[in-house]
Amino acid sequence: MSNSQKRNPTYREQAQIISGVVKNWLEYHHPNRRNAINDTIEKTSFSKEDVTFQIRHLKDSVRLEVMLQWLQEAGYRLDDELPEKPPKIMALHAGNLPLVGLQDVIAILLSGAKYRGKISRKDPYLLPTFLEDFQAISHVKHQWDTTLENLPGQNRGIIFTGNDDSIPEVKKIVEEHKLDSEDVQWLIRKAHFSMAYISRNDRYTYSDLTESILRYNGQGCRSVSVIVAPFSLDSEHCALTDNLEAYLQKRNLIENLNSTTQYQFALNKSIGRKQMTVGHLLIQEVEEPVLDNPNIINWIVGNRNKARLIANQLG
Repeated sequence: MSNSQKRNPTYREQAQIISGVVKNWLEYHHPNRRNAINDTIEKTSFSKEDVTFQIRHLKDSVRLEVMLQWLQEAGYRLDDELPEKPPKIMALHAGNLPLVGLQDVIAILLSGAKYRGKISRKDPYLLPTFLEDFQAISHVKHQWDTTLENLPGQNRGIIFTGNDDSIPEVKKIVEEHKLDSEDVQWLIRKAHFSMAYISRNDRYTYSDLTESILRYNGQGCRSVSVIVAPFSLDSEHCALTDNLEAYLQKRNLIENLNSTTQYQFALNKSIGRKQMTVGHLLIQEVEEPVLDNPNIINWIVGNRNKARLIANQLG
């Protein structure tokens, strides 16, 4: 086929390409990834347990069917071709967790955009190995670096995680480096917690859920504070309690409820609300989440549509 006859991949094909790269990259014997894992454990603040947890989570969550669902929910038609002139989207990756930026990368690549990435110096090894694999087969040139000075400007969109205090400073730095365009769209993630939707009540699900609640000591946007499930907390009391207790005991993290959580426990008891306690945690079944206490986990009975509704409400 001549160059003039070549066409861009469709969104479906792009998802298939990305899925193939992810699958190959996650293979145990991938040499560059294994070296990057070793460098991350030896040269950063992340433990082997942190890295292993993130990679296992990615294996479960970054699958072809999930990517196709993302595209459809975002309004893309799967059999349309990627844009002839792709927009340039920059991601300023945080370094608070290993591989924390991979899903932003995949979202940008799925859209057919040109990816420009500021790699965190706190996590400089793993993400570039995936990007190198994808660049090798991509029809679009992508760029990434650990310094903003080495990245091109005129980006149509800029993605980063921040809070009310840090956002003005980040925007100022971006503007000083002329990385934005006149019509730039800022996509700023401000969440301080995560939400989990579970549809199964087997031991594997509760093992992963326990990790998601407790892995980072309830701190940061990756710690689950809201759980949506199609069944009541009452029916799952023992299974969830066993997993949480085992995790806390293994790491010698058993603590009592603090005074604020004790007050919420007493309030719940007085009104007959379903709840359970494990160490310093209170898990309560509610209709609307209460998010002012990191030691309180909100269990909400509902389906996937309920989970999406809550996610939209919480931003």
